[in-house]
Amino acid sequence: MERIVKYADLETRKNLAQTSIPFNRIALRPIIIKRLDVSFVPDTIRIDVDSDPKRSYHRVRRSNFNPNPLKGCVTQVGGDIWLDPSKEIDYEAEGMLAWISRRAQTIETMELLVYNRPCNPRNLPVVNLYTNLDSLEPFVPGVLKKVVQHTINGRISLATDSEQWNQLESFHAFGFFPDFDTVWPRSLHLKYGMFGIWERVTVEQVIRMKDDLLQNPEIQEREVNVMMSREEIDRLNDTLHTYNTTETIHPMSVGFLYPHDRQRILLMNVKSHSINENRNAVCCVNFTGFTLSGQTRAAKHYYFRIREWVHRQALRHDEDN
Repeated sequence: MERIVKYADLETRKNLAQTSIPFNRIALRPIIIKRLDVSFVPDTIRIDVDSDPKRSYHRVRRSNFNPNPLKGCVTQVGGDIWLDPSKEIDYEAEGMLAWISRRAQTIETMELLVYNRPCNPRNLPVVNLYTNLDSLEPFVPGVLKKVVQHTINGRISLATDSEQWNQLESFHAFGFFPDFDTVWPRSLHLKYGMFGIWERVTVEQVIRMKDDLLQNPEIQEREVNVMMSREEIDRLNDTLHTYNTTETIHPMSVGFLYPHDRQRILLMNVKSHSINENRNAVCCVNFTGFTLSGQTRAAKHYYFRIREWVHRQALRHDEDN
C-alpha cells in the first residue's frame, strides 16, 4: 500500500473528508453496535458505526489527462488515506461487513442504502432495519424484528415464506405485493404492518382482513393499500356504513368488538385516494387495535428520509452523465 494523504486530489479528499475517527476503537471481543450506517453508491462505499465514520472506500479511475494517474481502491482508516492499486472497493467493503457480522453480537439499528450497484452482505445480526434493499437474506433470522423498506419501482419482491419474514414483528413499505394470497395470510404474525396489494381485491377479501384481525388481537396496526373498482368501493362503504372519499380529511371509522375480549375494539376505515391507469382506485384500508403505538406514523417519517436519499443519488447520477 502507498500512503497518499499528502497527494490525494480534491475530489478524493471531498469524498473522504468526514471519515476521521480511528477504526481501532472497536474491540476484538463480541460487540453490541447501537447503529450501523452503510451506503453503497457508484464509486464510493461508506461504513459508519455508532454515528462515527469508520471506513470509506472510493474507486479511483485512470485519467487520460493525468501523466501519473491514480487507480485502484482508496481507503480511509482514521486519519490516514491509503491507495491499493490491486484492490476493488466491493471486495474491501464486503470484507469489512463480514468482519462486523462475525464480531457483532447484535446490531440494534442498521440503515443500509444502495444505489445503482450490487450489495451482498451476509449474516448481519440486525434488529431494526431501514433499507431500500429488496431482500432480507443478508440478515440473521430471529434477530431481525423490524423492517422499513423503500421500493424503487413500487413493487415488493420479498419472499414471504422465508425465515426472516416469518420471524418479523413489524414491516412497513410503500410498495405492492403481487396479490392477496402472496402476503395477507402470511402477514398475520406481524404486530405492525403497512404494505400494498397490486392485484384487484374484492369486498369479501377486505372483510376477511377485518375478521382475521379480530381473531388476532395481538396485531396493533395494519395499513393496506389495495386496488378496487369504484363499484366495489361503494359496495364496501355500504357494508361498513362509512362513506369516505378522496376529499375526506378525517376518515370515518367503524368499530368492531373483539370476540374474545368485549372490552376492546378494532377500528377500521376505508378511503380511496387515487385512480390508476386501469381505472382501479387505490384504496387505503386502515386498522387500529386497542393500543395506538404510532409505529406506522414513525415508519412513514423514516421512509420519506430514505426516499429523499434515493432522489439525491438519482440527481447526482444525472449530473454526472
